[in-house]
Amino acid sequence: MARAFTDEFNLLANTEPEWKGAALQYREIVDFLNISRISYAISANPTVSRPYLDQFWETAEHDCTVSPNVIRATVDGRAIAISEDTIRRVLQFGDLATDPTSYPDYYVDGCWRHRMGYVGARDYASYKKMWVLDQWRYFAHIMIVCISSRKAGKDAMGHDLAAAMVGMSLNRGYNFSRYIFKALNDQINTAERLRFLLYPRFVQLLIDDALPNLRAIGEILQKSDDSGEEQKEEHDDDEGDDEGDVGGAEESDSEATESDSSDSDDAPSQPHPRRSAQTIQKSKEDSDAQQAQINSLADEVRILRSQRMGTDERLKNVMAQNCDTRHFS
Repeated sequence: MARAFTDEFNLLANTEPEWKGAALQYREIVDFLNISRISYAISANPTVSRPYLDQFWETAEHDCTVSPNVIRATVDGRAIAISEDTIRRVLQFGDLATDPTSYPDYYVDGCWRHRMGYVGARDYASYKKMWVLDQWRYFAHIMIVCISSRKAGKDAMGHDLAAAMVGMSLNRGYNFSRYIFKALNDQINTAERLRFLLYPRFVQLLIDDALPNLRAIGEILQKSDDSGEEQKEEHDDDEGDDEGDVGGAEESDSEATESDSSDSDDAPSQPHPRRSAQTIQKSKEDSDAQQAQINSLADEVRILRSQRMGTDERLKNVMAQNCDTRHFS
């Protein structure tokens, strides 16, 4: 059965310092991403050939009879083998085989709330980017559309990817290579009706490494992402959906499309769309409501700290000792 292709994930992130989406509110996190351990993985731009992806996924098998385990496939009539170490080397994550792919729930949740300003419900299995501060929201968006193994939904991430953000923000180890390798294996073993061409950019990079000078053929897939504006628009739409204003979100999308088509190509892009006085007032009210939520959560945290002083003090000390000095404050 042929696998479907989705162009919504494993995108190429645009992290140029002068890029329109990097202006002002996202500049510091863009600088951080450019020197981070995922810098190459989110910026490598191979020529992705659809026929080679099809060949890879049609023949891919998980070989657990050897150590370390490998994924074997046939591309262009030639056999290739991919291991966790291959992914580590090709995607340049710089992680170690001993690094974890998760952290305890209290550790992940504590970092998301105290460091990233997360105000969403306590659901240790999923975290929504719309409930964190702007720069962290941009960071989460990049992780979802460039690194995650999803094929639908751009607002939430699972515990494993949330743990990856914690590891990066605190300069602690995280095994991205194992995360990718496991996702590839899971896709090999998934039911046919759920199969799709997972990680087209990463798979092409792995194929190119195994088969140098492979000539691009057939359909060429473009993988790019206007991450900054897209995640901002999604955040606005998500807020509208949460309030039940589905029609308003659709109207906003329509107005944005008309505005984009009428603007001159030479006109500089604005980091924020023009908003009416009513919208500005609504944004202020939303901000006040969010601050009230933060204050309420702060009160809750103080109560919990009085009951579990030992656990909270240990978490606070670990975070302080492992804070990434390259990261923004």
